[in-house]
Amino acid sequence: MATFRFGVNDYSVVVRAKQQVRLYQGWDVHRLTLSFGVTALDDYPADAPFLVSGSLWTSDTSGPARWVGVLHPSSGPISLKPFTTELILQTSVTDGLLRGLEERRAGATLQLRAHLTLTGLAESQRWPVASDNEAVDIPHAVWSEQLTQLDMR
Repeated sequence: MATFRFGVNDYSVVVRAKQQVRLYQGWDVHRLTLSFGVTALDDYPADAPFLVSGSLWTSDTSGPARWVGVLHPSSGPISLKPFTTELILQTSVTDGLLRGLEERRAGATLQLRAHLTLTGLAESQRWPVASDNEAVDIPHAVWSEQLTQLDMR
């Protein structure tokens, strides 16, 4: 769970990775989408727009983290609601990168790390930017199902 704090104990935005992932076929480069739940806590500005950006890294105990790609939203800014909303982030992955991820995970859960930055577009009384990391663990069955849909000849 990544927690982004705005102001001194004013409000927080919590981002949790879901175990939902999609791979969309391309020509040697594919689109990888990841799903997150976004929840606001305390005295947050309802419906205020936030821009989300970040980077995706491999993250496991057998070696150093390695860069996968830039994360960006599949649509525009998100807005804070009194309930959990869904955020879809995407990046591009090549056939070679997918082969490397497969070798690295060796049939286990794919462990990634999303370094995310939230920027409050309407924030005027607090520093508008906060960053944190979120673990993204994709179970073997979920990841394998998506890989079988790609034609990587």
